[in-house]
Amino acid sequence: MRLWLCLPALFAIPAVAVAADPTPEQAAHFETKVRPLLVEHCYSCHSAKTPKHPKGGLRVDGRKFLLEGGDTGPSLVPGNPAKSRIIEAVKYGDPDLLMPPKGKLPAAAVAELEAWVKAGAPWPNDTAAVAEPTADAFDIAKRKKDHWAWQPVTKPAVPAGPGDAVDRFLRAKLAEKKLDFAPPTDKLTWLRRVTFALTGLPPTPSAIAAFEADTSPKAFEVVVDRLLGSPAFGERWARHWLDLVRYAETRGHEFEPEIPNAYQYRDSVIRAFNADLPYDRFALEHLAGDVLPDPRLDSKTGVNESVIGSGFWHLG
Repeated sequence: MRLWLCLPALFAIPAVAVAADPTPEQAAHFETKVRPLLVEHCYSCHSAKTPKHPKGGLRVDGRKFLLEGGDTGPSLVPGNPAKSRIIEAVKYGDPDLLMPPKGKLPAAAVAELEAWVKAGAPWPNDTAAVAEPTADAFDIAKRKKDHWAWQPVTKPAVPAGPGDAVDRFLRAKLAEKKLDFAPPTDKLTWLRRVTFALTGLPPTPSAIAAFEADTSPKAFEVVVDRLLGSPAFGERWARHWLDLVRYAETRGHEFEPEIPNAYQYRDSVIRAFNADLPYDRFALEHLAGDVLPDPRLDSKTGVNESVIGSGFWHLG
């Protein structure tokens, strides 16, 4: 029921009436006759479950809300149906206030609502009477206190057990759930997985042979360091950023005109990933790389990487 959408306030807000406990008969009437009408015809637009925000700022899923009303004033005057806008709306007496908008309620339903208001609008178990926090409340102090990102950095003790520190933390958490790691895989499978993960490519025959021949405790570490230092690492992971900023080398129209020098931005992003550029600097160069007082220059070519980063605005 869109009771108060674009309607002027007709009277001042009265003091909120406090209802006495309903009699058993009043409670039965409300639960069998009144509440079902509100749920069927009103809740979709005027309740806590209304998407985004109740229409006209009005909720009808609590006596308190009806007394307070919506954007243009209260909608319920207990004991006085003639002054209650909810009754005016369902009776279709005002051509600008016709609710529900899809069609007038049957006369018997309107009579039930009138009788309920005339009896003082008793509402058993009105949970809406309890104060509720507003949806828009934003307590920054509480957010900082509760959110992990704002917690002080700590260095927890590494759990005891075999393996490196990461494995120990993982094993400790798994133990809480009565779980354990999957069985260790063979060296060739591990090499294939890590190589695809870091470079997007399969391991070469020479890399396979070298890894299988390396029986030292640091064999796995050597592989990871080699892959992280490979140009293919930046090529693999820069794609995620390029997809995010919707990088393309054409305009995407019917004639597909090319974007001159777009590749320079692509290559610069790849170099940034391979140089392990800190993210704050990476973002700064995208936002204002053309005006930075300390532009970042490529060590091999001397090209101004910071200026190229600001090409993000043109490409996006």
